[in-house]
Amino acid sequence: MRTPRDGSTVMMIASEAEAGDTHTDTTKIFVSADGGQTWQQRAYLPSAAPNNRLYPESQIVQTADGTLLLVSRLEKGSGGGIECAYSYDCGYTWTEYRFNLGEPFIGPGSKFHIMRLTSGNLLFVNHSTTSSRSSLYAYLSEDGGDTWISMPLDTRSDVSYPCAFESDGKVYITWDKCPIDVWSCP
Repeated sequence: MRTPRDGSTVMMIASEAEAGDTHTDTTKIFVSADGGQTWQQRAYLPSAAPNNRLYPESQIVQTADGTLLLVSRLEKGSGGGIECAYSYDCGYTWTEYRFNLGEPFIGPGSKFHIMRLTSGNLLFVNHSTTSSRSSLYAYLSEDGGDTWISMPLDTRSDVSYPCAFESDGKVYITWDKCPIDVWSCP
């Protein structure tokens, strides 16, 4: 991603906890301008629903216009299951987290996946419900996240932990399916 202040390329990650830290109520934004050799904290953002965060698994995506979207999960579908914040200056400052945003920013408290495709479109893989790890959908936005179209991927129960990547013009999406049967060996 590029920072508008000096045109340099930076890597950016969001982290809720550092080694030995158990606090997940604040998201910390770290940047590296040297390919990940060194990192500096650029910002931190308190959750709007701190009592509903256990494993936020925050992700940052940059839209085609340079806006950064920070997405974090909330437990058990509380507050819609996801909270979002935006930065318009490459992560130096952020809006406050907001939640109860409606689809596609809902979930049961499970990991999601968001990325920008080479086309500039956003891909968001997530559950379409706040009640269970079922109904996994792919959402596509052609306008930086203002509107989304959806496609069901897996409507079974116990599906979670999606991941996606793009290669040779194709998008590949994987996810887990917990086994239904419990096996017992003699």
